[in-house]
Formats: sequence, C-alpha cells, structure tokens
Amino acid sequence: MITLEAIEFIKTKPLVTSKDIAKKFGITNSYATIFLERIARKGLVERIEKGKYTCTDDAIVVANYLVLPSYISFFTAASIKGYTEQIPRKIQIATTIYKKPINFRSYEIEFVRLPNWCFFGYSKEKRNNFTIFLVDDEKLIIDILLKPKTVGNFEEIVEIIKNTKIDESKMVEFVKRIKNVSLLKRLGYLLEKYKSIDISSIVNIKDKNYVSLDPLKKSGKFVDGKWRVKYD
Repeated sequence: MITLEAIEFIKTKPLVTSKDIAKKFGITNSYATIFLERIARKGLVERIEKGKYTCTDDAIVVANYLVLPSYISFFTAASIKGYTEQIPRKIQIATTIYKKPINFRSYEIEFVRLPNWCFFGYSKEKRNNFTIFLVDDEKLIIDILLKPKTVGNFEEIVEIIKNTKIDESKMVEFVKRIKNVSLLKRLGYLLEKYKSIDISSIVNIKDKNYVSLDPLKKSGKFVDGKWRVKYD
C-alpha cells in the first residue's frame, strides 16, 4: 500500500489532487480519487473541496492554491503585513476568474475577481515552509480602492494606506497600468496627501467629472480641482 508514502508526499504540498497522486505513484486517476477519499474518511488528510485535499493546517496557504494564478490581497494582506489592528474574518484571494466562496476550518475563503489588466503586483513569500503569493504594498493600495468593500469602510482604507511602505518608482510603474479613471483620481489624491507622491505628471485625466473620494459614498462637502474628487 502507498498510504504512508502518500501522506508524506501530501505533507510537502499545500494541496493535492487525484492527478498529483496518480502521477507521483503511477496509478490511474480513478484509483487515486478513491484512495484520497478513503484516507480522508480516516482523517489522514482533509478534504477542502471536491478533488482537493491537504495535510496543511494553515488556511492562508491552502487558500492561495485553490485557484491559480492568484494572490493574497485586500484586508487579509493588510492584516498579514500588520497594517490593521482588525482581525479578518475572511481570507481574500485576488484572481481573474469567478469562484464561489468556500469554508475551510474557521475561515470563509473569498475569491475577489479582478479585471485582467489589474492582475499584477505580487511577490513570493515564505509561510510555514510553503510559498505563498502576497500583494505588494503599492498594489495593495490599488486593490483596496478598486474593491473597497473588501475593507469595509473608508477610514480603514486610509489607515492601511498610511501604514504601507511605498517605493515611489514602483508605484509609478503600477499607476501606468491602471485603466480606471475614477480609481486614478482617488489614488492620485490619496498618494499626494498621505504618501507625498505626486503622480499628476504621468496621469492624464481628460474628463471633468468629479468622483467621491470615498468609493463607498456618493457625496462630499469639499472638492479638489486637481484630482477632481469630492470629500468630507
């Protein structure tokens, strides 16, 4: 039987599928599926979702491999980096495909769909002997402004932005890839106010429409003519 050898193999991976087991041990996919189901029932491995199993306790590591490519971002990343004191209730994964949330251990894993043009800006990190993909600080700001509901309120977004460690040249390169005008207006204002970075020389905002600085609200008492944002 391959049980002991298979368990040791699974322990080296964030998660495995029947194809992984079939390839490793030279068995059919159908037998590998039956084998994984059998050892899961015995409690030797944990079933995450159909066809995917793990021996890993770390839900963040597991979440990062449920969809590939993907990376950890939004409020989850801010928490990992120590930029918020709030404890996240979800593990938020940036990806370009639609996938329903799943539950693993005590977490809900949420898959946040980004447009293809916005899928960049992450790096490899080590976590519990596994490689994870974690958003860069510069891209974290972009992500939470593009998907503000992943943070929950504007005050927390501002706090995260204040705490990020930004490389200006890297931020400039990322800004050049943004194709959302409203996002550029908010980003330009916030970078200038909280990080002393002025991106106006590389951003050409042609329309004269104003947007709310807080993407979760529709109004503002004051206006900024340079970035065409309304704010309280």
